[in-house]
Amino acid sequence: MTTFAEGRDPQRSQTCEFVVTDSVRRFATPTGDELVRRVAAQSHPRLYVTGDHLAELRRRAASNPEAREFLTRSRAKIDMEPVPVAPTRPRDTTGMSPFQKRSLINFMYHKFGEVVTQPIIDFSLAWLLTGDESWRTAVVRHARHVAALPVDSDATSEDFNRSAIMYGLAFGYDTACERMTPDERAAVLEAIRVRGERFFRQYVRDFECHSMDNHVWQHTFRNFFFTALATLGDLPEAERWLRYCYEVWCGRFPILGGDDGGWHDGSSYMQANLVTFIYVPFVLTRLTGVDVCALPW
Repeated sequence: MTTFAEGRDPQRSQTCEFVVTDSVRRFATPTGDELVRRVAAQSHPRLYVTGDHLAELRRRAASNPEAREFLTRSRAKIDMEPVPVAPTRPRDTTGMSPFQKRSLINFMYHKFGEVVTQPIIDFSLAWLLTGDESWRTAVVRHARHVAALPVDSDATSEDFNRSAIMYGLAFGYDTACERMTPDERAAVLEAIRVRGERFFRQYVRDFECHSMDNHVWQHTFRNFFFTALATLGDLPEAERWLRYCYEVWCGRFPILGGDDGGWHDGSSYMQANLVTFIYVPFVLTRLTGVDVCALPW
């Protein structure tokens, strides 16, 4: 170890030593290269369920009351028009200063990204559960609408909205890319790419060293990771996205928890992180063959 003192030359301490004994807990995960090879070898769909398990999923869904209820609700909306660009929580900004107006506009479009992509997600899930091609036709129709949205606008530039749009398009691409024309695929992939690159540039050399970035761990990391899985092999950038997410997860999770069973943010805020903390290990376990949930935490 090198220490620096004002006006002095660097001084080196004695060598520090430690021993890793056989009693240490072993948690060996595949390399990033191996993970990329495994994902690239899989055809679509990849998220939540792979093609070789679709038949079993559909068999189980046919007798599952929750699945039947979901499909009934979704069928009633299959012909719905694409969600228009509009505030999810309208407010009057008359007489406000520019700062006040800007702040309220962010509030007004809260969760717009989730709202505008919900049809894509619902209809993609419906196709996974049934195999009925009418669902994928509906996915493509709504994906065209969402892909045409601007990257930077009152409705789309906030990080939650941007990541929700990126993920919704990626999920739709994963389930319905075979139903898309070459132009439709190119438009959807480009809409995903520009958003994914923004998150990658925002994360790299910062997020992995940051003590706790709440929005990233709550939502945007999960959406970015799933986007990388869905587009690997179709977007050149997706390989570095996937490697980055995988290595950060293996190196940092459980964030603010360690092995002591606690969590720095407290149990009341766990709900904001719960989807990420359940679904990412679920998917990684399936991809790696390693029980990623097998942590003392």
